[in-house]
Amino acid sequence: MNSAPSTAGVPGPGRKSKLVTIVLILFFVLAGFFIANAVSPIGTQRLCLRVADWWYNHWPLSHGGSIFFRLNDEFYALGIMKPVQVTLPTGINMELDGRDMVTQTILTAGIWEPKVTKWVNSSLKPGDVFVDVGAHVGYYTLLAAKLVGESGKVVAVEPNPPTIVRLEKDIALNPFKNIIVQKVACTDKETTLKFYQAPLENTGESSMNKGNAHQGSEISVPGVPLDKIVQDLGIKRVDMVKIDVEGAEMMVLGGMTNIISTYHPKFDIELKDDLLKNMGSSLEAAKALFIKNGYTMQAFDGTDDYLWIVPTPQPAAR
Repeated sequence: MNSAPSTAGVPGPGRKSKLVTIVLILFFVLAGFFIANAVSPIGTQRLCLRVADWWYNHWPLSHGGSIFFRLNDEFYALGIMKPVQVTLPTGINMELDGRDMVTQTILTAGIWEPKVTKWVNSSLKPGDVFVDVGAHVGYYTLLAAKLVGESGKVVAVEPNPPTIVRLEKDIALNPFKNIIVQKVACTDKETTLKFYQAPLENTGESSMNKGNAHQGSEISVPGVPLDKIVQDLGIKRVDMVKIDVEGAEMMVLGGMTNIISTYHPKFDIELKDDLLKNMGSSLEAAKALFIKNGYTMQAFDGTDDYLWIVPTPQPAAR
């Protein structure tokens, strides 16, 4: 007697229907994504990054939270997504890469570090000279260039070669002719030093310290004191200095003693105690240096950025 054919492992009609439905849903989602990306790549990338961020912050398990960020990176690797040119609410143009933390944030929020951006907006006026130490891809460089105008000047200091390429591309997207790029690191003496390039996920973490750069790849870059840079450029005033160099802030300050004593610029400086300690210094040492030079802390953004100023002398009482 012949036995009936086995149906083990063969999907039933109900299961087949579910599989077809899932495939169709995936097809239409992907088709919708490709169409949206072709019509509005900026809007599509913003939406994808916001979904990825929401998922990361709400996913309850220890694994799987970054799956959409990884998918975003894969889309870039396949050429489906590419950096997009955006005009920000501040009026500056930038090419934003959705894989890099800083430019991810600017792409989704339209702004980087709102409190610091507000300080820079309120601290600079036409004709001022702004020095951006650790210019990265140029957010503050471009913002300052617009604020100081044709009569002012911006010096953008950035040592990381691939970041310099992005910086110069962003500058070229704007009409500003008042920006000077210095492809060096700011140090307390002229030297050649080791520099560690952080991974693409956050190139802003590149540093002179390997640990601060999360074990980034090592290259050699020239180090030049900011005093010498300013002198060689023939600059006769410095009104504001922004420093963000992932722990090497004291080294930068050590190479600008003349600028501090002569021009008394305002400072926006990022100070993280753990990064400073990896470079042999500390947050308290940095604060003490400013106080010693007559500065007072005007503002603090609540995380890592400090705004230091020299109080304007009051007229003598009559």
